[in-house]
Amino acid sequence: MQVCRWLAGAAALTACDPTAIAPDLRVGTPCPAVVMRELNNAFIATHPAPVRGMSWQHADYFMGDLAAAETVGEPIYVDYAFRFGDINKWELIGETDTRNPDNQAAGQVYFELYEIVPDPVRTAELAKSLDWVIRDVRRDSWQNTRALFHAAPAWAQIGSLTSDQRYFETAFQLFVFARDVIQLFDPDAGLWYTDLEHRFPQHKTPNDKKIFWSRGNGWVFASFARELPFVPADSRFRPDYEATFRTMAAAIAPLQRDDGFWNVSLFDPEDHPGPESSGTSLFTFGFAWGINNGLLDRDTYLPVVERAWLGLNTIAVRADRQLGYVQGLGGGLADGPDDAQPVSILSTEDYGLGYFLLAGNEVAKLGLDLGCTP
Repeated sequence: MQVCRWLAGAAALTACDPTAIAPDLRVGTPCPAVVMRELNNAFIATHPAPVRGMSWQHADYFMGDLAAAETVGEPIYVDYAFRFGDINKWELIGETDTRNPDNQAAGQVYFELYEIVPDPVRTAELAKSLDWVIRDVRRDSWQNTRALFHAAPAWAQIGSLTSDQRYFETAFQLFVFARDVIQLFDPDAGLWYTDLEHRFPQHKTPNDKKIFWSRGNGWVFASFARELPFVPADSRFRPDYEATFRTMAAAIAPLQRDDGFWNVSLFDPEDHPGPESSGTSLFTFGFAWGINNGLLDRDTYLPVVERAWLGLNTIAVRADRQLGYVQGLGGGLADGPDDAQPVSILSTEDYGLGYFLLAGNEVAKLGLDLGCTP
């Protein structure tokens, strides 16, 4: 297949492959409850049985599924998540001695379901996995930005459940390792390198710019929105988290495109140009959550959220009720802008829908005039 490129200013693919016909875009209300219901209903209809597998890709979808349940009030979504837990026996990949933060993502879904029906089996595997990490003297397992989204909230969740400060302390040590020890965070830019394979100046875009990947930074930005609700207000770690979150917000907002999206490569619009939904959805979620919880100034950041949400709905939401422009998976730790290219309206993944549903849940709370009927 030839490479189909995004045409600046047009929501269509070039006719580079006559067999790849772009789906029509949905024209309708961007009301979060309406769009979330339509997209999630369509997903469940085409995936009637939850997947047998606890990978982060599936877990990230179910985080969004449960967020949609809150917004839409649809018990079927909750039941669908419970069936995910049941079919996977409430276990993690690597079982209870895994240090891989990606493997702890499913535990977040299990914890949310525990909050609905408090059966200890739902949190047992996650708690044992985190306990194993606590006993291990190493604090070096968070070596990419994926880790913060998939593991940091889980640590805070179990910490809040047990009131055991060791969970909060260990999570902060892991955070500091990623941010400061291996220096994935660039304080000058206010953004994160995805991993050591993308740090400047050893690695650059084709135009010699720093490589800050949209989804990679989206994972970190959104991790605060998932983690902070469970971090005690008087925690000595909370000010550091909040300061990093605000620093990122101030860095991300000016990089937004006119159409509401963010480029795959945040500092280089010519490096795989075009819209991308997963990073944009994660940013939208983070900004909306920050406004809703008083961490970000509403007047400053509300226009950012509104542009992003409208862009997603008018450019990426398809008439077949799927979300396009979702960048696919890379080949391991070295994820970045170059992976799964080109990204097109045909590109869709379950985790991308999960991020969109997380964003919609927070956007719905903002009270914007988005065509919702009383």
